[in-house]
Amino acid sequence: MTNSLDRADMDACRALLKGGSRTFHAASKVLPRKVSDPAIAL
Repeated sequence: MTNSLDRADMDACRALLKGGSRTFHAASKVLPRKVSDPAIAL
């Protein structure tokens, strides 16, 4: 997880992503967390 975001922030980002973009959400599941967390937060 990135240092600048806490768990609650990442959970909120994931929830927004899940509800708004099925394809990116699915793609983020197969990426390593080191890559997916920054992309999800962005």
